[in-house]
Amino acid sequence: MVPAGLIKKMYGSSIFTDEVLKSVEKELYTYLNKEKPEIFGQPLPLSSDLSNMDINDDGTIANHAPRKSFAQAASQIVVADVSMSLDNVLAVAGAAREHFTVLIIGLGLSVALMGIAASYIARLLHRHQWIAYAGLLVILYVAVEMVYRGMGEVWPLITHS
Repeated sequence: MVPAGLIKKMYGSSIFTDEVLKSVEKELYTYLNKEKPEIFGQPLPLSSDLSNMDINDDGTIANHAPRKSFAQAASQIVVADVSMSLDNVLAVAGAAREHFTVLIIGLGLSVALMGIAASYIARLLHRHQWIAYAGLLVILYVAVEMVYRGMGEVWPLITHS
């Protein structure tokens, strides 16, 4: 027989962590079922949103804008996704500098925020377009600074070769 103290020492923290995670998951599930909040990144339109949509029989949507083909929609999504990913990586890499842990945490937080708050951010940017321009200036500043610092590190190696 193995002493109970040894089992507790070996597995106690992982069992405790599992129980805490189960409790948090249960409470979160109960809350979401009870409150039914509108999640920011809702993948499908809610029934309240369907009444606001202007879907016409003539092949146009919302103020008679022509429908997009699948290829047009897919290419627009890919371009938006690549540009958002690139500026997130640039911003986080510029802020993290040589700190790998900060880089990993920043990228994880960036991905989580874009997944959770994407529709809220889109509405905010639509209402206040100056935020997008301010973000663009920050990204440009970080990119130029990264190139400048990188050239400072690489230039001596190039000239002495």
